[in-house]
Amino acid sequence: MSLRKQACPTHCRPGIVAVQMTLTLARPRRVSKIFRDADVTMEEHCLRRANHPYIIKLHASFRDSQAAYLALELCTGGELWAWCKDVGCPTPRARHYLLQVAEACSYLRDALIVHRDLKAENVLISERGVAMLCDFGTAKDLANPHVKGAGNQSFKKVLEDNVGTPNFMAPEVIKNKCSDFRSDMWSFGCMVFQVLTGLPPFHAEHLAKVYKRAMKGRLAFPSGIDSVAQDLVQRMVVHEPGARLGADDIEQLRQHAFFAAPLLDPLRPAMIGQRFEGAHRRPAPIPSLEELCLRAAGKNWESLSARATVWAAQLNYASTKRSASNLEEIRRSCGPNR
Repeated sequence: MSLRKQACPTHCRPGIVAVQMTLTLARPRRVSKIFRDADVTMEEHCLRRANHPYIIKLHASFRDSQAAYLALELCTGGELWAWCKDVGCPTPRARHYLLQVAEACSYLRDALIVHRDLKAENVLISERGVAMLCDFGTAKDLANPHVKGAGNQSFKKVLEDNVGTPNFMAPEVIKNKCSDFRSDMWSFGCMVFQVLTGLPPFHAEHLAKVYKRAMKGRLAFPSGIDSVAQDLVQRMVVHEPGARLGADDIEQLRQHAFFAAPLLDPLRPAMIGQRFEGAHRRPAPIPSLEELCLRAAGKNWESLSARATVWAAQLNYASTKRSASNLEEIRRSCGPNR
């Protein structure tokens, strides 16, 4: 739900605790036609129910004759998508944020809330480097089925399950059959792919092609992606809903090797799933100089690509020439009779 947002400055008397927040507003005309009032209501409803370190906080909500307002927790780090777009996120940093999103999904499952739009654009980074899940406009509250979002309008029919972002929709959601926690696991697997590669999953020029590729469920990984991370994605992006990793129990995610990297804690032995506990209290991994250089090159590739191609060709030529020279030396050293 891409509503207009602005940061609210905090000015108060000494001794009064100030809370920085983001003011999200939607004008009634636009709400009814584009963002739909039911989705705003669902967003407010879910955020009032939720109370978790990895879910954005709703401080207040109100309406007037011109707009609806949601006062949300301010996240100065921007979207997770901005960190990984085009170049991807290094595996340690990706693990740091993704395990927090996975823990938020675990909490939502206990609260009987299906998010239905998991993606990097709906994860904000707080000032302390904590991943905050947001945008519950298309969510579904199984504990309160009378509270419903607007769904998707298709001609004169309302599709209640075909909601979310097409690139992240599970096959059963595309078919408007159902949407539950198993569908969220598919979306989470697609988000892992998105964060690691910097590319949208099942990307195509037209929506029909996106759906067709998603129905096949085969993601093409670029070179350089960790094999353990690929295994995590491949076990979540599975056509059969019940066969997806985490479909029955979120504990299956905790036990996967991608999240089982050892944690340096002298007071406790390293164990599978330990990274999930108190992850929001730990700082994000500091990127190496190599990662920073690759990120800068990737972000400016349009201006660097021509020079990089020439440089690569020169390196290849020098390498080929050096190899030919080495072969000639070997031939001479062996002599004509050998």
